[in-house]
Order: sequence, then structure tokens, then C-alpha cells
Amino acid sequence: MDTHPVTELQRRYLAAMGIDVWVHRGRLADLTQVMPDSPAAAAPATSANQPPPAVHEKAVDEQATQKKAQGSPPEAAPTAIEAQDLQPAPEASGQDVEVPSFSLALLHYGSLGLCLSMAEGEEVPKVFCDDLARAAGANVKAVKHQQLDWPMVNSNSMDQSIAVARQVVASKLVQLPSRILMLGQDLARWHEPLTGANPGDLVQAGDSLCLLLPSASEIMASADEKRRLWSLLKNMLENHPAKSLSRPQEAE
Repeated sequence: MDTHPVTELQRRYLAAMGIDVWVHRGRLADLTQVMPDSPAAAAPATSANQPPPAVHEKAVDEQATQKKAQGSPPEAAPTAIEAQDLQPAPEASGQDVEVPSFSLALLHYGSLGLCLSMAEGEEVPKVFCDDLARAAGANVKAVKHQQLDWPMVNSNSMDQSIAVARQVVASKLVQLPSRILMLGQDLARWHEPLTGANPGDLVQAGDSLCLLLPSASEIMASADEKRRLWSLLKNMLENHPAKSLSRPQEAE
């Protein structure tokens, strides 16, 4: 058994990694993986309870590994913008901060993306979405589906305001192909570039071209809306080639 005394520096690194110093954890050779190679690369901690940022990231990875080893169900990994923006809510300023509530379904068909506004308890109209993708020449079998429910956590202590919600929605849409069908007029509220847009409008949002449409349920219930949808989709396909190969893909 290794009986070398634990130094104060090692104790802090162990604490940051979620390891209680009074529990024997075996050899500490792997500490070299989180310690900087040179003193110049190290950012000194401001206090004994505040480890360097690199150690904090290591601690998060260690906790995730421990959960996986214990058979805990995997948690959905947030995107970088989610992890960055779900910060503690600002101190009360005398006014309640509105926390919006909505649900989005995002479908990636390779060369076409769909974003649907979903009512509570509503299921994704898979046949309708596949038909749209098939009409656009997309690969129906390669579809990837992601759900975004807002607020993300049931907590008043986290900032889940409209501004943060829009940032997260934007980060999700960037993962879709460059041509996106936005089904649901209320999506104009959750994606800032669509502010003021009406159904039928084509909106350039960065590298994305968004076609705002009525909701899927409205289109499926109206023959006129179906004909209008086909006309708008045909115009989009003919005049705006897809750029899906240059867009980042969501990790498998």
C-alpha cells in the first residue's frame, strides 16, 4: 500500500476531482494528466477551495465516468451554448423575469432540416415530415431527431429567460442543414432572425435559409395550405441549393 503523505497541492487537486482525501484511491500518477506542463501555463487558484479551470473540467469528466460505471442512465449532453448560458438567474430587480414555455422537434434529413413547434402532448407527424423530406429529395432513412423542451430544468435559480432560450434554439438550428422548414408561426418568437416574419417568408439567418410555415397540423388539415407549401418548397429547392455538406453535423 502506498503510504506517501498527501501534499496540500495534491489535496486540492483531489478535492476538485471529487475525491475525499481520507479515502484511499491508489496511486496518484494520473495527477500529471491534469497538472500543467510548466509553471507558466498554470493559473494560480485564488483560494484553497477554487481549483484551476482545467481541474474543474477534469472533475466533471470524473463524475460522468463514475455515473456510467455505476450503471446510472446517461444524461443528455448539453451543447456548448447551453452549458454556457444556463447560469444562475440574476438577482431580483423588482420585476419577474418571464420564462417561456415551448417544445420543438428538430429533424435532420441530410440536405433538409425541419423544426416543428409542438403542442403539449403532441407527437411528431413522422409520415408528414418524411413526405416533405422525400419531396425535397432528402434521405428519409438517415433522419436524426432531437427534442428541445423549454424550460430545460425546473428551477427558478437558473437563467432561462427568452434571451437565453433564443441562444439555445439558435445553437440547435446550426446543427441542421442550411435549408430549414420552420413549421409554426410562433417559432418567430424563439428564433430572433425570424422576428416579424410571416408564414411563407424566406429568411436568411447566418448560413441558414429558413422558410417560415404554418404549423404541421394546420397544413395537414387544409388542402390549400398543402398546395401553397408545395409551391414554396419548390421555389426554395430551385433557387437555393443545399449546403448541408459544409454545415456541422450533430454528433452520433
